[in-house]
Amino acid sequence: MYSVSNVLELPADIGTVTQATPTTGGWQLTYTFKTSTQTDTSFRLTGGNNYSAQTTPMPEIGAALKKITWLYNGTEGDPAYFTQVIKPDMNPTAVTRVSPSPKDAPKVNVGKEYTYSFSVNETSGVGTNGWDCAQVNSAVNYGTTITIPVPEGFKLDVAATKAKNIAANSDATVAAQFKDDKTTITQDASTGVITISVPKGYGSQHWRSTEPYYLVGSFDREAPDESTTITASAGATISQQQQEPDGTLKTVTVTTDPWTETLRAKNDAFCNDGTASCLDLSIAGNSKSNIFLEPSSEANSTTLKYLNFFGVKNNSANDLEEPEMEIDVPSGFNATAISTPKDDVKLKGLTSYRYDITLLDGTKMTGTVAAGETITQSKDSPMRKILLYPNLLAAGMGTDAAQATSYLPSNNKDWTGTGTLFALLGNLSTTYDDGTAVKVGDTFETGWSVLSKTEHMQKREPPCS
Repeated sequence: MYSVSNVLELPADIGTVTQATPTTGGWQLTYTFKTSTQTDTSFRLTGGNNYSAQTTPMPEIGAALKKITWLYNGTEGDPAYFTQVIKPDMNPTAVTRVSPSPKDAPKVNVGKEYTYSFSVNETSGVGTNGWDCAQVNSAVNYGTTITIPVPEGFKLDVAATKAKNIAANSDATVAAQFKDDKTTITQDASTGVITISVPKGYGSQHWRSTEPYYLVGSFDREAPDESTTITASAGATISQQQQEPDGTLKTVTVTTDPWTETLRAKNDAFCNDGTASCLDLSIAGNSKSNIFLEPSSEANSTTLKYLNFFGVKNNSANDLEEPEMEIDVPSGFNATAISTPKDDVKLKGLTSYRYDITLLDGTKMTGTVAAGETITQSKDSPMRKILLYPNLLAAGMGTDAAQATSYLPSNNKDWTGTGTLFALLGNLSTTYDDGTAVKVGDTFETGWSVLSKTEHMQKREPPCS
């Protein structure tokens, strides 16, 4: 909470100054004199900030009188006093939909699952410089209960909610805190009220870069004939206990605006504007311009390389069942395989891919693979047209965004840019399909599009070259 700096050192012929941190807490400066003398000494005591890690929870919240003591040969002199003020601040926001976002999908369907977030935005109060935490701040939490009334008909998927919160905070800097986290998110069967219970010492702090609490669920009710806005009966209430300097517990209560959502009419278009704008496609290539034309190089010794990455996200409020995803592979690409993405959170419900692949020599490959598997050419002829049919691309679900890939020079095996994506594997041929030579400086364009025959729409990404 504090740091000591600018300690005025003694001249070497007079004595020394040593610093220590006793097990009882605080700081201890010890001055050892070699000779009798008169001298001045000083140090700077600097307060902490809301960013830094603090005790979970801190023992004193509020205003506390602190004493600086000093002793000469064991005799205590007149102490100095200062007031320590720790003043946490909470600015929670109302429940907000994040997948798909309200910008992409202003309205939602009944019976479909969507992801919402709730941010507490609480500081530790050690400083006055912002740096709040999206979750309950563990530095001040002596027990917190958050109650969230829901719009009529909202049903929480408890298992999906837990999975989403774990996945969202799986980064190495925060994963440890969630391994044994006792936070629970439940819903009352009769009232529908969602309760987030955060026991003493749990939550997070700003330095962990933790995401907010996520709520996954659907509206279990009839679809309206016209678009309808529904609002919860009241806003969310946060009730938190904090320990004051005298050891008593104080209850702090903060409320938010009510949770509001708009339901789609029965016959609304797939995308809000009636086009395919709510489908987000991305494609990227290999950032190394010439490694595939160097057959003797170590980089070319690996069996499979990434030629392209492909991404897709359904930003609508509707599920897409068996959409057709098409990859047009350019002449000159020796495409030997296509890998499929799997992610139970980002691609919830997507379990398999049906495929129809045409090789250069006209051979047809058809079948079905489980999500996450790789489809490899059936003979020594490169893939030219790849059609993939995932069983489901649910509302708000999607892959990562594609970005350029490159091998790591340290081992020529690992690659950058990988993630939850489709990947076209292979290398460059020495010739094009018509037999002419592939030359340095040539460009290749890979096509990527998604078609929904049931929704009568198609989205095509500009070719990647």
